[in-house]
Amino acid sequence: PGTIRNRIEALVPLRLVVIRNVQAPPVTAFDAPTFQSLQTAVHFQPAGERLTRVTLQTPGFGESAAFESVWRHFLMGNRWTLAKLRERFESPR
Repeated sequence: PGTIRNRIEALVPLRLVVIRNVQAPPVTAFDAPTFQSLQTAVHFQPAGERLTRVTLQTPGFGESAAFESVWRHFLMGNRWTLAKLRERFESPR
C-alpha cells in the first residue's frame, strides 16, 4: 500500500508504453487523485548505434494547485528515474 503502482494503458513494443497510476501511497507530496487523472507516455526512439532517446510526456495538466503539486513532484522524480535508467544501461554487465 505504500508504493506507487501503474497500469499499462497502451504498448507498442520497443517504441511506446503509456501508463496510468492506479495506487498511490496513503500520504504523498502531491495530490494523488489529480495524479491518477493523468497518463504518462514513455517514448523510445533509436538515436544511433546502441543509443535510444527516452522521452516522457504527460498531457492533460490543468491550471490548479493540485496539478502544480503533481508537476513539481514528478519533474524531480522523473529526472531521477531517467538518470537511473541511463546508469543501468551505460554500466557494463
